[in-house]
Amino acid sequence: MRSQRRRCGRAIVAGLLLGLSACATRETARMEGPASGAAPSEAELNAALQVIKAREAAGQTGTVKGFGFLNASPGPPVAFAKGALSLIPSTPALEVALLDVARKWRQGRRRPVSESEAQAAFALLNRHVRALQARGEAGLIRAAESDDKGRFAFEAVPAGRWLLVTDMESPVSAILWAIPADVRAGESVQVIVSDANILLEGQRPASKEQPTP
Repeated sequence: MRSQRRRCGRAIVAGLLLGLSACATRETARMEGPASGAAPSEAELNAALQVIKAREAAGQTGTVKGFGFLNASPGPPVAFAKGALSLIPSTPALEVALLDVARKWRQGRRRPVSESEAQAAFALLNRHVRALQARGEAGLIRAAESDDKGRFAFEAVPAGRWLLVTDMESPVSAILWAIPADVRAGESVQVIVSDANILLEGQRPASKEQPTP
């Protein structure tokens, strides 16, 4: 990872809320084959949503809170300030696929992967969000922004299994997080976004000069 100043959680997470990564629109559409991961199991996703909706209706909610930072060398840690975060209902199949993405990235000594490999990881999340939208359940997705010190909180989250999704960008790379969180009624779960739980770092497209009008 590089020490340049980064923009936190804007393009990718905002795009996920729309079901499509802003920096991966054309690539994601092109990669709907096996490389982008199988569609979520209908039964599995329906079961997860039923649990979350039933607990929401019963008022069985909790809180997800935490903070984010990255170690910058040399220099002090960089707070995940003003970062956009999403909280998305999860399924076991999605988490297994994301674990495989993280495992392969770590096996590559945590070096930024190619743009196409990064887009395949984004496509896993995009596909899942689109499945929620197709069921009319996009309203279950929560959104938050971290403060100047990297702190964030999601209130009144239905008990169940969730994914905290966010990203951080530099001119040359994009870092993606997808962190599982078990929410229990009446309790608060803390999630730390850091170097230790990065899902993937991928190369960004080379910038192209725009023609002068």
